Amino acid sequence: MPPSHINDNRRKYYRNSTQKVVLIIDNEPYLVKDWSPDGFSIFYDAKKFNSGDEVQGQIDVYDLEDMGEFTGTVVRHDDQNVLAVRFTNLSSHVFVNFCVNLVNTDAEIDN
Repeated sequence: MPPSHINDNRRKYYRNSTQKVVLIIDNEPYLVKDWSPDGFSIFYDAKKFNSGDEVQGQIDVYDLEDMGEFTGTVVRHDDQNVLAVRFTNLSSHVFVNFCVNLVNTDAEIDN
């Protein structure tokens, strides 16, 4: 039997790497590396976060008129300064935009 982590898909949604999202944390902008309605990752070296820490700020999406707000829980902050966060709260208009703009480039297209 294969180890359980091989089939472990911990993400609800595909991560989109389209560069259209900027986060503002502590008044500093960060271009999002990848995003989904469930969370995001960014390159962040301002300070070190531990798994379980809370992050909050504003979120600016290229094709939306108004910025939103978010809070999230740190999933990891690795040695390459990639900070991965799972949203605990996200402005509804941003959440809807993310759901509408999900693109799974790995999916097979039938027909």
